[in-house]
Order: sequence, then structure tokens, then C-alpha cells
Amino acid sequence: MPLPSPESYIHPNVEKRWINQQLQYGLFAKAPIRAGEVVLRDGGRILSKEEYLQLSSACREFPYQIDSSSILAPESCDSVPDEWLANHSCDPTVVYKEPYTWVALRDISAGEEITCDYATTWTEDTEDEEMECFCNAKNCRKKWTSRDWMLPELQKRLKGFFTKGVQNKIDSQAP
Repeated sequence: MPLPSPESYIHPNVEKRWINQQLQYGLFAKAPIRAGEVVLRDGGRILSKEEYLQLSSACREFPYQIDSSSILAPESCDSVPDEWLANHSCDPTVVYKEPYTWVALRDISAGEEITCDYATTWTEDTEDEEMECFCNAKNCRKKWTSRDWMLPELQKRLKGFFTKGVQNKIDSQAP
């Protein structure tokens, strides 16, 4: 397995903004970004499931599964780098491409939020989770769960954009 990129990356057309109605930060395009462009690259540290479960609940908001036994987390949860602040959407603007790289799924307009679908990076193997979704996309699931990776429509729509750990789960469930 490749190690996390020693250098994180955030596209120069992306900026962090406070989302007052959600009381959190998000990432937004300050100028257009073309489909296929690298938007984010996550640096960090690789944790085992056991190490992940020892993190504070606030710190467990950021990591994601990279394979069946490894989780990528920011170096520190006290000062999380901006590239880790992409929020969930059921209709994401960026998708995961290994290693640890997020690319624009489609052209992204200035002012548009940079979002990813958490279902592409997480399964219930590490922690059974769910959260209310406020993305308001036409295909909004209203709730994200760590079992969403099982949805056939999602597997079809985001095929090729799951982390290795999630893709292995999908492959193991195939008839």
C-alpha cells in the first residue's frame, strides 16, 4: 500500500468558508474548476482500526478508510488542514482517485461547494455511523450511513471512485 502523500494539496481555486447555517466550514470554488482536475490531496497518517477508535469523537469526523484494515487521518485534529474540510453531498462535486486524491467529477462553477459522498470512503467495518444529510440534491438520501456503499444505484453512479477498502466490500458482495 502506498504511503500518504507527504504534501497535501488544495487547488488554487478553492477556499475555506464558514457555513453559518451548518455551523461548520466548507470548501468552495472561488473560480471555475474543470472536470478531471485534481482538487484535493490528503496528507496524513495511517491508522489501524484500533488506533482510529481511540481518537476523540470530534477527531473521528475526518478520517476515511483506504483499505480493509487502514484508515487515513489528518496529522493532527487540533489544526485540520483545509483539504480535509470537504463536506458530504449525495451529488458530489469531487470523487476519490487513489492515492488520496480527489478530482472534479464535473465542471465546478465559481461559488459552488466542493463536496464528496462519504459512502465512497467508509463502511460499517470500522464504525457503524449515520448522520442527517442537508445537501438538498435531487438524489439526496436524507441520511448518510456507513452502509450506503451497498446501494446499487450509488455503486453504479460512482463506479471507479470508491477507496480500495470500500471497493473490496462491493466486490465481495457481487453475485
